[in-house]
Parts: sequence; structure tokens; C-alpha cells
Amino acid sequence: LFPYICRMNHLQRLAARYGIREGRAIYMLVMEQRFGLSPTQVLLGKDKELSPHDLALLDNITARLLQGEPVQYVLGECRFCGHDFHVEPGVLIPRPETAELVGMVLAEAPASSRILDIGTGSGCIAVSLALKGHEVTAMDISAQALRIASSNAHRLGAGVQMVQEDILHPRRQEREWDIIVSNPPYIRQAEASEMEDTVLEHE
Repeated sequence: LFPYICRMNHLQRLAARYGIREGRAIYMLVMEQRFGLSPTQVLLGKDKELSPHDLALLDNITARLLQGEPVQYVLGECRFCGHDFHVEPGVLIPRPETAELVGMVLAEAPASSRILDIGTGSGCIAVSLALKGHEVTAMDISAQALRIASSNAHRLGAGVQMVQEDILHPRRQEREWDIIVSNPPYIRQAEASEMEDTVLEHE
């Protein structure tokens, strides 16, 4: 009975914070990525069998989510273009629109194009393009972002050149690229009031 009560408590709190549909989706994502339980297994009640250690971990995860921390930061990863990318505060969480941008580049780029990704963040764009056979340079002003991007590139087996650079005050570049792509973080003041606090306060 106790594990069942805990499960309902976590679900109810997430639903109260995010709404029933989103709260349930977040719960299912946590169950799958952190505890290895598929949605079918959750529906069959396997999440009622979590060990005391796992229940304590779920308590911690739920507490962070209730504070508005994005689930991708809490779990430390985000699915993008068929691959799991490590994300943490300091880089933006990849969005579906970013995947659309990758698709647009792939549709236009000749084979083995030289591509520059400005403001690479997690490296999701650069790595995804490199995995398709392109020669990619990833540029960012943030050393932390380049560390995360490098880790993602290494883990996924993508050859990406990392360059720390302030694009607003660039040094002279001797290289040339066929395509320059960028999806920088930007929020107009007029848009900020309409955005979720999980984005404004944590990303």
C-alpha cells in the first residue's frame, strides 16, 4: 500500500503543478529514463515496486520538478534527432523547432559540406549534422557550453571541431564554410510575459 500511496502522491503533485496531461507525461518520462520502466510497465503497476532507494530518488526528482526545473535538466538528457544529448544549466534544451532547422540544413546541404554552427550550446545541431557526414565546426563563447558539446560529440561518435569565440567580436578566420547555421537564445521583452517560468527562470 505504501508504494502505491507514494506513486499517487508524486503524480498528484506533478499534475497540480503542470496540469494532468503534462504532469503525467513528465512522470512517464521520469519512469522510463531514470528507472527503466516503459509506459506499459507503469500502467501495469511496476512503478509500485520501486525500492526505498528509488523512492527517495523519485522524491528528490519530484521536488526539483515542483520548483519548476525543466525535466530535461533534472534527468540530464534530452532526445534530439534520434539521439540522447546531455544537457544541464548553461545550455538551452533542444526544441522540436531546432530539429526542423537541422532538417532544413540537411535538405539543402550538398554531401560533405563545411558547416559552421554559431552558438552551439549542447552541440545538438553540430553533432546531428556531423553524424550525417558533414564537416562541422561548433562555435560558442561559453567554455561550459563547449565542454558539454564536446562530451556529446565524443559520446555519440561525431567529429566536430570546437572553437571558443565571441561572434560579436570575432577574430580573423582563415577558414571558409559552405553553410552557417545558428539557433541562438533570444527572447524579446514582449514575449517574456507569455513564456513559462520553467524557461525564464531556469534556461
